[in-house]
Amino acid sequence: MKLCMVHKLKYIISSHTMRIVYLSLYQSIMQYGMVIWGGAFKNNLKPLKVQQNSIIRICLKRDNLIASTLLNYKEFNVLPFELLYKKTTIMFVYKKI
Repeated sequence: MKLCMVHKLKYIISSHTMRIVYLSLYQSIMQYGMVIWGGAFKNNLKPLKVQQNSIIRICLKRDNLIASTLLNYKEFNVLPFELLYKKTTIMFVYKKI
């Protein structure tokens, strides 16, 4: 998902609707195959985490970098990459047992 698309949407729709857009267009794509590639080296996943942080900040209409990233995730009610990977992996294993 391109950041410019999210940036343009933030002026048009509410934060609640932005969350729906985030979950459907970004998180769903990020979760696809996460069990396989989610355990990659941290330096390979860093660009993805930075992009996720940026999208969350844009969705919350925060233009500065002063706010805490974890507080942004709590306020937006979504999981950061690491916790999403753990949740997805646990659900995968649970379904296979």
